[in-house]
Amino acid sequence: PLYRPQQRHGAPLPGRRITTNGVRSTTPRTPTGVRSTTPGTPTGAGLIDARLRPADMPEPLPLLRAADFPPGALPRELRRGTIARVGAGVYVPRADPQLEDWQIRFLESEALILAQGSTIRSGTTIVRDHAALLLGADFLTMPSKVHLATPYRISSLDRSPFAERHHQVIGREHLLTAAGLPVTDHARTAVDCARHAGLDQGMTIASSLMRIATAPDPRERAAGEARGAAFTGSMLGIIEAESGHRGNRRARMVAGLSSGWLESPLEVRSYLNVLMLGLPAPTLQKMFVIGGKRYFADAAWEGIDPGGRPWSVILESDGYIKYRDRSYWVRERERDNDLRSTGAIVIHVSWEIAMDLDKFAHTLLGAFPPHVLCTLRPHSELRRHWRR
Repeated sequence: PLYRPQQRHGAPLPGRRITTNGVRSTTPRTPTGVRSTTPGTPTGAGLIDARLRPADMPEPLPLLRAADFPPGALPRELRRGTIARVGAGVYVPRADPQLEDWQIRFLESEALILAQGSTIRSGTTIVRDHAALLLGADFLTMPSKVHLATPYRISSLDRSPFAERHHQVIGREHLLTAAGLPVTDHARTAVDCARHAGLDQGMTIASSLMRIATAPDPRERAAGEARGAAFTGSMLGIIEAESGHRGNRRARMVAGLSSGWLESPLEVRSYLNVLMLGLPAPTLQKMFVIGGKRYFADAAWEGIDPGGRPWSVILESDGYIKYRDRSYWVRERERDNDLRSTGAIVIHVSWEIAMDLDKFAHTLLGAFPPHVLCTLRPHSELRRHWRR
């Protein structure tokens, strides 16, 4: 669960030809006729024709076809395991095994999308998890099959081990293009993933799509909250317009709980744990100004106890990637010391703690004053959906 885009840019997918060991790659065809729209609004009106990829991600794996191999080379390379089949007559070389596991899974999922996109029919749209991946969403687990929405009836000829097609008509107001491929927009994709994915995966995708679409800034909290409320309204509008759809109850919950202030899958998991424990909802990405320095806390609680004394608890969700830089430890210690100088209790949680609710409770609850612990009200409906 380490996939988190660190940088977003507007570089389109490369349309180049690469030769490796005598194998020439091909560039996938992209469909036309889908209106492009701009990220930054729940329903688009502008231009987005770019991939949102992590900054440290290698180039996409080149798509290969049988004609690109010398005679007899294709079956030999398949037996050796140096290439993998990702579509009907479409192959990719294996990713570098020295890459991180999450990078390999990202590249494989990306190749599945591009392989389907090279033969996609007019009117077909990429939906659910892979639409979210093309829009730059965060994931707990990488998607496998590509889900496609088609306006025509599905026949046995449409079956594929790499893609699953659904008879569904997507309105033009919910269409975007990303990497030249037709996908559903941010709000529609968030609803589809919330309906069909687990609660934690749905929350991770929906929160990251909300963050991408609304671009909240902690220094302009009111404007960010307004854009987030508009995005939530768009999600709820889609859900209500399809009131009989399976998974709407969970999607409605995800729409109400998702926040663009949650900046990583680990922060989403920690936030869900907080709600399940019954703690009051924290202020996310709260800004502290100490000695002329600005600090942004992942989650913060503040209040006054019955004796009139102020109290403050700060929760930081720390993934593994940022700790590879040893200088980060020094900066983190200075930051914690500054925050503690205000009287705040700073708690750090890792994936190991966040994935175990009992460990999470043991780590966090002791930081709160007794009068807060006496009012805990566990989120029973959230717990029911969590068990499913």
